[in-house]
Amino acid sequence: MIDLVNANLLNSLARRLVREGLLDEYQALTAQKDAQQQKLPFIHYLSSTGRINSDLLAYLVAEEFGLPYLDLDTFDTRYLPKKAVDEQLLRKHQALPLYKRGNVLSLALSTPTNLAAIDEIQFQTGLTIHPIIVAEEKLHQMLETSLETDIAALGDLESIELEALQL
Repeated sequence: MIDLVNANLLNSLARRLVREGLLDEYQALTAQKDAQQQKLPFIHYLSSTGRINSDLLAYLVAEEFGLPYLDLDTFDTRYLPKKAVDEQLLRKHQALPLYKRGNVLSLALSTPTNLAAIDEIQFQTGLTIHPIIVAEEKLHQMLETSLETDIAALGDLESIELEALQL
């Protein structure tokens, strides 16, 4: 059970992790303090320590913030909207567009408090952003794979164009 003094010091996610038995109060307070000192989002800090399974953490984050959760292992990358968002913004904010429907862009994020990502991407695209919470390590892998695939495809296109010019 969380004592009242520490309960007031813990953010809502930290309290949830204590209630779920994934961290004790001391671990939660220490993790929160360490994340602040390292100027990292609490979720990113927890993910990087490996203390909590990243899929479970993402699921609990989604529940805590009232947002949808998606396991990226179940997502087919062939349907990612290509060129929906500038590559530099995606890398900067560790965000990945999952699909676009009308004027709504569903965006994979591991940290729902990353309002700068949502605001900048919304401004750049002119689309309404619908955040979807995913595990941080899977997001990073899929983002890198997706961007590398785009770069490789551009290289193939350039070589085809050069061959056509030489003929």
